[in-house]
Parts: sequence; structure tokens; C-alpha cells
Amino acid sequence: MIMPQQTPTQAPVALVLGGTIPHKHLIDNLKRRGFNVILIDYHENPPAKEVANRHIRESTLDKEKALEIARHTGASLVISGCVDQANVTACYVSEEIGLRAPYTYANAIRCTDKSLMKKGFVHAGVPSSEYEVIARGKPFTGSPFAYPVVVKPSDSNGSKGVRIARSDVELEGYIWDARKISRSGDVVVESFNDGDEVSIQYIVRKDEVLEILTMARIKPADPRYALQAFQILSPARISDLARKKLKEYGRLICREFGINNSPFLLQANVAGDDVKIIEFAPRVGGGLAFRLAQEVVNYDLIDAAVKSCLGETIPEAGAMSERAYEYLILSLYATGGVLDHVEGFSDMVEDGTIEELHMYKTPGALMGGDLSSSNRVMGVILRGCDRDELNRKMMRVVWNGRIVSRDNGDCTNREVVNLI
Repeated sequence: MIMPQQTPTQAPVALVLGGTIPHKHLIDNLKRRGFNVILIDYHENPPAKEVANRHIRESTLDKEKALEIARHTGASLVISGCVDQANVTACYVSEEIGLRAPYTYANAIRCTDKSLMKKGFVHAGVPSSEYEVIARGKPFTGSPFAYPVVVKPSDSNGSKGVRIARSDVELEGYIWDARKISRSGDVVVESFNDGDEVSIQYIVRKDEVLEILTMARIKPADPRYALQAFQILSPARISDLARKKLKEYGRLICREFGINNSPFLLQANVAGDDVKIIEFAPRVGGGLAFRLAQEVVNYDLIDAAVKSCLGETIPEAGAMSERAYEYLILSLYATGGVLDHVEGFSDMVEDGTIEELHMYKTPGALMGGDLSSSNRVMGVILRGCDRDELNRKMMRVVWNGRIVSRDNGDCTNREVVNLI
């Protein structure tokens, strides 16, 4: 049994699910509001641990354990602003003990299970890729669509297990890998869409969809990693008609999935004026997108997520910066090992090459060689007047910075970074 820790007199308890970088700011926000914050995360030293009042090492995917913790700590708020599957747990626990949640548990499941999400898109009349669900135990019979195709675990966090298959041999292997990640064992196979991949951070308030930030996912030169986002450029270059379509599809999706007074993230393929929706999530974008929103439009997405959970009306967007810059979020990975320290990056913060630096991993953390979002070691934000300036800064960061493993080896993965 998990017993409550001694807390300040009458201080309400908030459970935060997931110790990510954005959740450090979420915890700070809640503490300013007077909450005693307990972080649930199965990692030993997640980034948000240092600002929480208490850290409990449990999985955010274990709904019953989170419910037990909420009951024994007398939690009055359960929240996960930026993690898909943890949002499901937060909504489940909130409903079980009668707390406010931004949307229902049933809708949280529909928003995170990719097969249910696709069904919702069809029902709402939102254009997306063709898809087929390969259920657990179903034998492999070849691709339902022309190659290449995209393989996804039906219900997993981030980009883990998402691959592009170009042959029956690859597809069968990727389905097998995705089934090991998917908790249900189901896998979604989709046709491959042409066009640039963009992410748009919106808010929906009073049934109106408002754009906050647009981001373009820069595709790596290596086709093995074509679905990974190591570099994100903002603002994205989107035609006026495509932007109008995206906003309308966002409105239809929010109505279909019962989302209102909430941040939400839309991912789409855009080819000129043509748009196809990939996925959406009723949350703040992961990684450092929340920091870009503050820099570019002076909008606090983390505070909007808190207001959404507390039932407060989230604000409209702030004013644009007086001078238009382009921004690049660069995610840095290691080839493997255990993190000891990083070198060279603080000097580039001081000389203005790097606007912001955020560590996703702490010393002693395992750095997996799998290039999924869960294995990012660190992220930096760069700012430039044009792409040439961004490229110069990016190459300096990549070649002058070092991620060092415990055996004192430079294990920075530089192969996946290319000019924008």
C-alpha cells in the first residue's frame, strides 16, 4: 500500500504523470498555484523530478496503480499535459474518483488508439490515409496497399515502433516488432502519403479553433528514418488554402472526439493545397514546442493545459514577435551507452549560437540506440534570420558538442542530421 507523504497543511495534491521536460514547467505552474505536486514516472531520474515535491517510481500506463496513489494521497488533480498514453490514465483516474478532466476517459482512448482514431476520422469526414488494422494473431498475408506503407503499433507512446516498409519482407518484420510494443497487440498499416509533414499546435475554446504554432518536420536523408523528426522548423511554409483546410479539419476532429477548451496537436501531410491528416492529440506538443510558442507568439501552452484540467477558460493567442525569425528545434541522440556528461554546449549558449538547451536524459541514464522520441538525449532551440544562418548554427552545434558515455567515448549520433 502506498501511504501519503506528509504535505503542507491544507495544500491540495496534484499528481503529474510523466517526468518530461515540458512537465518541469507544468509542475512549476502547479506549485505557483499552491499545489503539492507528486510526480509519477518509472524512470529513476526523469527531468521533472528535480522540481516535484515527491517522486513515485511507477509506470504512468498502470491505471490501477495511479488510482491507488491518487486515493491514498488525496489528490485533487491528476494531469498529464504532454504524454498521450498518460493522458488516458489521468482521465481514467479522474473519472474514478470524481475529479475534473479535460475530456472523458472514453474519448481519451479514442484519441490514443490509432485504429479508433482512424475510424473517427472516417466518421467525421476528415481525409487521411487508407488503413487496415492487423489484429493480434492475424497471419501475415502481404501488404493491403502499394508500397511503401507505414506500420504503427495501435497504442504506444511517441514514435516507437513506427516504420516505413518497402517490401513484404520488411512489412512482416515491422508488424512483428510493432506487436511487441502495442499493448493490445494490434498494428495499423497505412498507405504512404506524399507531401511535407507538418504539425500545427492549436487550441479550441468556445468551439472555435485557433492556430498557435506551425512546425515542419525535416525529413532525414537516410530513408530508414523517414518518419523520425530530428529537426523541426518553425514556422512551416503552408499555403493559405491548406491552412484553411487544416483548421476546418481540426474543428471537425474536435467535434467528433469531444474536445473543447483544450490545446490540441494536428499532424498532416501537405502537398501544395492538398491536405491529409496523419494523427491528432488533444494535448500540448511534446519536446520543446511549448517553448517555441512562448517565444514566437507569447503563448503559454502549459498554463493552457492546466486551465483546461481545472475547468478555467484557456486564453486566446498572444501577439506575434515584432521581428520574424525562423526557429529550429534540433534533437540530439546517442549511438548508445550510459550518459556521463555533455561537452561544448554551454559555451554555445553563452555566445548566442544556442537560444535554449534542455536535457531529456540525466547522468546515469541509458541512451538507447533506437532513434525514437523516448531516446532523445537533449534538445536545443536555434534562431536565425534565414535558413543559411540556421544551418551554420546547427552544424556548429553538431560538430562542436559532444555527448559522452561513461566509458568516456563521444557517442553523439551525427549521421541523422542534415542541412535544412
